[in-house]
Amino acid sequence: MKILKILTLVLAIPIFMGISGIVNAETPTAIIKTESVKDLNNQLVSEIKLKLTTPLLNFRSKDLKGDVKVTVKVAENGKLVFSNVRGVNKNAISNIEKQLNELNLWTSRDSKGVTFDYTVKYRN
Repeated sequence: MKILKILTLVLAIPIFMGISGIVNAETPTAIIKTESVKDLNNQLVSEIKLKLTTPLLNFRSKDLKGDVKVTVKVAENGKLVFSNVRGVNKNAISNIEKQLNELNLWTSRDSKGVTFDYTVKYRN
């Protein structure tokens, strides 16, 4: 009788663990991640717009006209890094780099490796 109880217990534990593993594997993490990336993008756009509407006197010329492309990447630790700022107008690039690097933006580590590309259009 004891052997039957022990055998039942030994067989029941792996079956229960297998069922719980199947249930955990079917959670919709992709949907949650997609929504969080969309929310992160919206938040980034508002942060960048807010920061760049504040004037900064970090340029030698008042000519800031032009398009500047900005690439933002989520690092392994969740920090948002402005990895690439490029364009034709060097004054606009310098101005944007200075302002964006002052931001201290972080997000969840779940979004690591995600990149965002933006085009900033300066018109005097």
